[in-house]
Amino acid sequence: RLPLILDHHDNKLTIPDLDSISNGNTDSSDELKRTALAAANRSYAPYSLCPSGVSLVDCDGKVYRGWYMESAAFNPSLGPVQAAMVDYVANGGGGGYERIIGAVLVEKEDAVVRQENTARLLLQTISPKCDFNIFHCR
Repeated sequence: RLPLILDHHDNKLTIPDLDSISNGNTDSSDELKRTALAAANRSYAPYSLCPSGVSLVDCDGKVYRGWYMESAAFNPSLGPVQAAMVDYVANGGGGGYERIIGAVLVEKEDAVVRQENTARLLLQTISPKCDFNIFHCR
C-alpha cells in the first residue's frame, strides 16, 4: 500500500558524520541541521523518492521546519521551504520575513527532484540577509 500524506513517515535518512562533527557541542547550526534532517525524514515523496526538509531560524532564535509533500501530479506539490514558511507564519513569524536569519535544506545529493534552487530564490527574495546552507543526506 502506498502511504498517505498524513501517515507518519520515517525515511531513515542520515547525514554522514553529523554526530562526530559536533563533538558533543551543540550550536544553532547543528540544531538547524538536525531539525532539517528530521523534517526530511517526515517528507512524503513516494513518486520521486526525493525527500527533503528545511529548517528556518528567526532573529529571536525560534526554529521552524517544513518538508516536501509530493502530489502525483507534481505541480501542486508543496516544497519544503514553502512548508517551513507556513510554520513560520502560523507559529509566530508575524514580524515579517526579514526576521528569518538562517535556513538549512537537507536533501539527497543524487535527488532527481531538487529543492535547492527554489529555496535559494525564495529566501533571497523575501529575506536577503538569510544565511542559507545545504546538506546532503543518504
